[in-house]
Amino acid sequence: MYKKIKSKKGFSLLEVLISMVIIAVGLLGIAGLQIAGINNNHSAYVRSQATVLANDIIDRMRANRISAENGNYDLTIAESKPSGTSLEDIDRKQWLDNIANILPEGDASIATSSGGGNTIITITIQWNDSRGANGSTTQQFKTETVL
Repeated sequence: MYKKIKSKKGFSLLEVLISMVIIAVGLLGIAGLQIAGINNNHSAYVRSQATVLANDIIDRMRANRISAENGNYDLTIAESKPSGTSLEDIDRKQWLDNIANILPEGDASIATSSGGGNTIITITIQWNDSRGANGSTTQQFKTETVL
């Protein structure tokens, strides 16, 4: 009267195995997104620090306006740190030290130009951003201001 039902052995185990593979692939994707997010967060942090450092030297130059207007704050990328005792040399040395300490492989330049009775200051800060997502290792932040 009763029919004996044959069970399919191992079918549930196969379903569990496939589910675990799908979950593992999903977790690897989430881990990749986390790593990319951390790298981009660091890149944004360094860019923010470059902005703060640019404003720092601009404030120092405004405090010593006559010397800045004469071009005494001018620097080029890869120029050695000033060793003098004048205020502008001390300002530039402290600023370059801050850049080297805060930005990875950081360096900077300052250019002064005159136009229309105004003194225009161009600050360029560059650093190594090999952790960034866009693949370019050297990044630059450039700003201009009128003294």
